[in-house]
Amino acid sequence: MPKKKLTIVVLAVTICLYVSVPLWVYFMAATPSDPLYGGFSGGVTSIGMTCMNGRADHTLSFAPANGMVCEVGVGRGVLANRALARGYRYLGVDIDEAVRLYTSADVVIQLAPPLPDMDPDIIVMESLLEHMPDYGSAKALIVECYEKLQPGGRVVIRVPEIRYAKWRFWDGAPDHAWVTSTRRVTTVARMVGFQIIEHGLYLDQFTGISAKLVYWCKSLWPWQTIHNVLYEPWQESAFSKIHEKIPSAYIVLEKM
Repeated sequence: MPKKKLTIVVLAVTICLYVSVPLWVYFMAATPSDPLYGGFSGGVTSIGMTCMNGRADHTLSFAPANGMVCEVGVGRGVLANRALARGYRYLGVDIDEAVRLYTSADVVIQLAPPLPDMDPDIIVMESLLEHMPDYGSAKALIVECYEKLQPGGRVVIRVPEIRYAKWRFWDGAPDHAWVTSTRRVTTVARMVGFQIIEHGLYLDQFTGISAKLVYWCKSLWPWQTIHNVLYEPWQESAFSKIHEKIPSAYIVLEKM
């Protein structure tokens, strides 16, 4: 095949593949999961569940075998179910009784702080500190964690990293209040007395360089522009959810 024709064929195939990705996303998520808003936030795909399970496994890698896991903010119960399946003892703390629809694990329904009486080996707070109303409330919860743990006990924190989130920190979640970053959280944790044993970036189940690579690949498509063409500004779609995926911070603390 002449070089010119080969170049045209390669270019055509590349363009077709590029265009096909948003089309596949559209057809796979064409049915809204929330008929009230016509959005996609109400359901989790099998790929999404795989990502959440991978993230839960990464969190549990910092816990001792058969240890006691306390999770503040149970959410969909992914970590709870994963922990029970792997032989951990588990206690959840949440303000919403609806979490019991997702897991049969023990869950205490209360506002934190304070935390319930327990003797955990590890405390997990994922997508929680950014919902605290201010610095004082966030620090009080970290202090409470320090007081509940024995020496050698750990805390795993996952929060939005403001340097990546930027305006999205407030846009998709109207109750985000305390601005979070690796530096802000670790500064408070060290003030309380924790030692930082590991920190990094994650996106879904990807961490470190792979998280940045996935973020770069995702950024090759104009997801927000596609959303703006097809949906109203207040609606959520598969495109807006993909657009919102950014590297966040995970921080592992240890009480010495």
